[in-house]
Amino acid sequence: MSNLMSITRTLNSSNVDSKSNDNKDTLVKTFESAVEKCIEKYFSYIKFSMMQKNFREIYKADSFHLKIFHEQLVSQLKSCFSETVEEVFLETNVIQSLSSLNNIINKTTRNADIVAWRPSGNPNEDIRDHLHQLKLNQKKSLEFALQVLVTENSSLEQMIKKNHKEVIEIKSKIDASKQDLYHFFSAMNDPTIIDMGEKLVAEEQKNS
Repeated sequence: MSNLMSITRTLNSSNVDSKSNDNKDTLVKTFESAVEKCIEKYFSYIKFSMMQKNFREIYKADSFHLKIFHEQLVSQLKSCFSETVEEVFLETNVIQSLSSLNNIINKTTRNADIVAWRPSGNPNEDIRDHLHQLKLNQKKSLEFALQVLVTENSSLEQMIKKNHKEVIEIKSKIDASKQDLYHFFSAMNDPTIIDMGEKLVAEEQKNS
């Protein structure tokens, strides 16, 4: 997933606040990690054992080249999938949005208006004022957290609506790729092609 990592590094480099880079974009890292795990999980189902099971004749005739074909297939699919994900990231500006939200949270935490407690000589008054200030701070924190959630939900809803068409197109491309693979492997199972492959293998062994 080097392509996916490189695009987030490029987008993150546009941030000029050096202090915020100390906690560098926690939300971005979490989101990036989740996307990578989803993609890896998806491709983990494309196993060589599946080809070995469904194309036994080809496996018996030339298991080495079938293994190479499987590796190339997975590699090309990952590359195409990563490019599509990167295009969606760029179009929706999701990385910079998460980075901005992360900076807002960090700045708000650093600039929190917390008043230190000082005794006045009256324990009841001291406790009441202190608790009142704590409640005010808690209220501000909750209000800010609520605003962040509302903004995030609104952004996610807009993103989902905007990307709905892209998701459908990606699914259509994947379905088309599956159909092409089905036709390809169906052709590979043709007795004529299998016989030709066996003859080529025999000829190579004979020449060696």
